[in-house]
Amino acid sequence: MKNANEKKKDRTERLKAIRLLLGFTQKQFAEKLGMSREGYQKLERGENNISMEVLEKLKTVYGISADYLLYGDFQDGEQIWCMLKNCSEITKLEIMIRLISYFTASRKILFSDSEFDLETFLREITMRDDISQ
Repeated sequence: MKNANEKKKDRTERLKAIRLLLGFTQKQFAEKLGMSREGYQKLERGENNISMEVLEKLKTVYGISADYLLYGDFQDGEQIWCMLKNCSEITKLEIMIRLISYFTASRKILFSDSEFDLETFLREITMRDDISQ
């Protein structure tokens, strides 16, 4: 069983991961949460506890449950989808590229390299996107 310091460290790591997933700097995320950058930095360092107001804003604006942030209980697919929808466009692109890379690596285990090429795939998607606009 984890002690109080380990639990606090886990919470701060989840908070930071959420911020990074959403594509915000500490200053930007602090502004979104209605707090100062210094106050937010203290949250990420574990020096301050997360207020009810911050928990409420994380839930209503980004779909992040207090159970997940405080205790690490996993969110259901709908909550994850809500969080992804609220990411910046750059973050969405980064996530997509990471997923493509992940599935490309998995695919190479099953198929020869000549059957799937990530660069060709990305070029084709870009061309389709250019045509549709």
